[in-house]
Amino acid sequence: MKKRTLFNEIIKALILLVIGGAIYYVIEIAWDGSSHWSMAVTGGTCFLIGDLLDEFKGFKLMIRTEVFIISAVITVLEFLVGVVVNLILHLDVWDYSSMYLNIGEVSIPMHIMGQVSIPFVLLWTFIFAPFIIFFGNYLRWELFDKKNPMKFIEVYKSFIFGREYEASVWRRE
Repeated sequence: MKKRTLFNEIIKALILLVIGGAIYYVIEIAWDGSSHWSMAVTGGTCFLIGDLLDEFKGFKLMIRTEVFIISAVITVLEFLVGVVVNLILHLDVWDYSSMYLNIGEVSIPMHIMGQVSIPFVLLWTFIFAPFIIFFGNYLRWELFDKKNPMKFIEVYKSFIFGREYEASVWRRE
């Protein structure tokens, strides 16, 4: 097993940042037909933070709790990047300010200052955050000789049904 050094950990983090950013960039282009470099950086940062939370937390945490923390991190980062990119720099990368839920005479905003979409928060909470946990562990297994990770369906079932795992979601042998 390789010795853990700061240099090796930085290289691993950069690799995960680039892979996570590329995946998010491709998903955004497939979904919307366009993207912006700031979204690749934001997506990669969210992926890296989610993976680091799972990898280095050092204490027991239910996967469900981990998913909600990752989702909160994604929401906060999207909001902060949106404020800088859209409201301060006026690059108009995205704008959710037209998203409303209309119930009869009542119109409920489904966004936060046009920078965060509430429906998308639900999407990444229930789909992308569990994927970050699985895929981060899978990449660490493939690229960095870590233990064999759980299958995605096991991570997702743990999220839905609330099973608890030790420090990480590695498959128990």
